[in-house]
Amino acid sequence: MSGRISHDGAGISDCRETSRKEQLLEEQQKLKVELATLKSPQRIEAIAREKLQMTYPEQGQVIRVNKPFMAARSGKNGEEIISVKT
Repeated sequence: MSGRISHDGAGISDCRETSRKEQLLEEQQKLKVELATLKSPQRIEAIAREKLQMTYPEQGQVIRVNKPFMAARSGKNGEEIISVKT
């Protein structure tokens, strides 16, 4: 046997698949970082303030109410019946 190495197609294919998998894993990691950046509360607040011109409510602009208890059930004809109990 001389110094040659015989390659069958499977070895090359495995190498390509491994390389592709590594590329996909790297892309996945980059996308996770991008998603975390996009979901950041600081970024969302900046967009709300700058682009949407939103502000925090001032004293007296927020009115708290008790959440009523709501129950839904189906009527005789399949319609939804909602009752509110306070």
